[in-house]
Amino acid sequence: MEKFWMVWKENGSSPARQHTSQKSATEEAGRLARLEPGKRFVVLESMKFCTIDNPIHWYDTDEIPF
Repeated sequence: MEKFWMVWKENGSSPARQHTSQKSATEEAGRLARLEPGKRFVVLESMKFCTIDNPIHWYDTDEIPF
């Protein structure tokens, strides 16, 4: 997974867009801040991720366990 950045509005909704560069996210934060003076827009950087992989067991049609 490539690193990405998002812009979060304090006391706002969840971020929805991933930016592929810090510069892009910073520019977006500035654009949004100009639209809503006095509001805080925070640039967030991805650092880690986790996932739970649940293995799927495939059965042949003559092995269906029911």
